[in-house]
Amino acid sequence: AAKLTVLQSEADLERRKQDIAIAVAAAAGQITTTQQRVAATQTALDLARQSLDAEEKRFKAGGASSTYLVLQQQLLLASAENSLARALADQRRALATYQRETGTTLAQHQIALTEAKP
Repeated sequence: AAKLTVLQSEADLERRKQDIAIAVAAAAGQITTTQQRVAATQTALDLARQSLDAEEKRFKAGGASSTYLVLQQQLLLASAENSLARALADQRRALATYQRETGTTLAQHQIALTEAKP
């Protein structure tokens, strides 16, 4: 019975190690994914700014545009800004998850725990 308990404990330990490895790999993958998403949404934001600028110049030039088209570009810019904010928040969340999974959250924030003195 003791050997069975030891074998079960070893099997449980091995499963937990595998679970941890999978969780860390998934968290690392999320960091990569969110970094790519941030880069893509930053590019989209830059393009939206350029489009708005171009549309405003056409409007001011005298009739090559309309207030509707300028407002539409403003809405697209606002949407791109919101997308970037969401991507940055997701990136921070992914980093926090990775730190949690690797047990480095406190060290990353330079927090040291000390034992309380009675």
